[in-house]
Amino acid sequence: MPSPTPFLLSVLLASSALGAGPVAPRFTMLLRAKAPEPITLLSISAESTASASGPKPGTIVFLDSAGAQQTRPLSEIIALAPPSWVPTPDTVAPTADEYGTSDLPIHRLDLTDGERFIGELTDPDVRASASSTPRPGESPVFLRHDKLGILAFPLDRVSRYWSNARRAPATGARPFSTASDTILLGNDDRLEGLVTTLGPTISIEVARPGAKAGSKTPPTEVEIGNASLVNLVNPAVPLRSLRIDLDDGTVLAADALAGDAQSGKITFRAIAAAAPSSRGVLLDISRLAGVVPDPSRIIPLASLPIAAQKPADGRLGAAPAHALPDAGAPLAAADILLPGPMTVEWTIPPGATSIVGYAQMDDRSFAWGDCTITVAIARPGAPDRELAKSRLNSTTPSLTISADLGALKPGDTLKVRTEPGQRGPIQDRVVLRRMLLLTGPGSN
Repeated sequence: MPSPTPFLLSVLLASSALGAGPVAPRFTMLLRAKAPEPITLLSISAESTASASGPKPGTIVFLDSAGAQQTRPLSEIIALAPPSWVPTPDTVAPTADEYGTSDLPIHRLDLTDGERFIGELTDPDVRASASSTPRPGESPVFLRHDKLGILAFPLDRVSRYWSNARRAPATGARPFSTASDTILLGNDDRLEGLVTTLGPTISIEVARPGAKAGSKTPPTEVEIGNASLVNLVNPAVPLRSLRIDLDDGTVLAADALAGDAQSGKITFRAIAAAAPSSRGVLLDISRLAGVVPDPSRIIPLASLPIAAQKPADGRLGAAPAHALPDAGAPLAAADILLPGPMTVEWTIPPGATSIVGYAQMDDRSFAWGDCTITVAIARPGAPDRELAKSRLNSTTPSLTISADLGALKPGDTLKVRTEPGQRGPIQDRVVLRRMLLLTGPGSN
């Protein structure tokens, strides 16, 4: 029988230490300027505040990849991600859902601070049993969560509702309005105006052509089953508290977290209108899919709009680069598909200091795919400053990206360029996976 690997040995040691109790969960620990490390979690405790002062000290106890027990302050950790965070040659295909194999639709409500909740929108007659009460004058949104119960949110905290987060609705070449709320219907039609009610029935005040200024028209009502996506123009706000990811795709803010492998349980207090703030939530530790002590330190590249893109010279009518549906993307770092040789640019947000992630040849391109990928900082009027570069094909399908962004100036962009290799542009499909921009501690 072959000898166990160091990480398998750590799992066996954890199981032995716990006796017949629950198996200690595994995670990938992300640290600044270090390679991701597989660990076995023994215990974790954390507290945070929803203020600019950021998280309070917390502690994690774990077995490292060599099986040695370690203790670290949570302040040193960027995030705990699922074990599958580091792609392997066997997992190069882009995956939109890593939290289950069911084909059932995932109904998801996204908040303006990046929280997201998996569940069904429900009628307002459940307000008496809701975990909290919206402030007077606000239009409440009620959602039934499998483990957290009935949750209540002010409408102005909602960013988006997905009828199925596994599948991106067809938006065509027309982006969402930046001035009006948008409802995408199942037949790909859209309504634009002011959404006043979001629930089993959606109400939207649609501007009527030719209507007199100040005139009132009855709102249009849409049954939730006829909407594929509702996009609200409420402004985004930073998440300034401890972030917890659950295995169903839920992402929530919490002011406390405690758990240990010995008991097999975690407890946490979710913040504000989203959950039962008057009592803790108790779950099996196996439901924990990620922890981010300070969310201001990570910015998923897929969460940023593409500032510019163009196909490589000679390619006409090429499909655009786009983020894939992210129902189960760990740490919300959804895959970004570059469907052919092209150049794509993103505006770098203030405070970003480094980038980590992976570029992979899509496994559907293995037969013919062969291209070069370059990641660089682009500055108007100056040569690109290269951060990473590699040839991708079936022999070398992956590039690990870990680089400091260096000194940045206003107008600098992150540029990713793919160029055809010896076989031309056929099947040169590249996936950007787990791409995160990192900021310094305390950066907004």
